[in-house]
Amino acid sequence: MKRFQCEECGCYRYADIEGSGEDENGEFTAYVCEDCCHITVIYEND
Repeated sequence: MKRFQCEECGCYRYADIEGSGEDENGEFTAYVCEDCCHITVIYEND
């Protein structure tokens, strides 16, 4: 799995996992950034 990094602010810490699932791009997990609360989606196949 790819290491979490916020797309918005670049922070490496996440506060929570918003959810996970699968779409046309593959399996993913959505993380909430600890610093700015932006939701970043990370795909398992990246």
